[in-house]
Amino acid sequence: MTNTRKIGDAFEKRVLEILGPYFRETAGSGSIFKDQDFVTKTDVVEVKVKSTSGASVAGKELNKLKTHAKKEGKEWVFICENTSRDIVVMLDIHNFVAMHEAERMLEILRKLDKKTYNFLRDELEDEL
Repeated sequence: MTNTRKIGDAFEKRVLEILGPYFRETAGSGSIFKDQDFVTKTDVVEVKVKSTSGASVAGKELNKLKTHAKKEGKEWVFICENTSRDIVVMLDIHNFVAMHEAERMLEILRKLDKKTYNFLRDELEDEL
């Protein structure tokens, strides 16, 4: 029999390595006291391994994540790995659009003024 907690912990560690230094693991994640696996200044992230070839999140699981994110004043992000080992990220479409809009604005600034771009990039990194 496979230990699902070990599989989940290994996947969380792998995701944390992919996400990089702006994300930090929540102490006690998976316990009844913690409702997310990772946090940033702007996001609450839940990570799961799914036993199907698709990618989905149960309504109860999603509602819990959204409620916790709202309480924290943050965006929610759900990351899962399926049996095909695809890693799928789910988030609110408005958060997705905002991420791309911010990148588009930085690209415009990069073209306009390298000095301004570097200043704003440094400011954004401090925010994350």
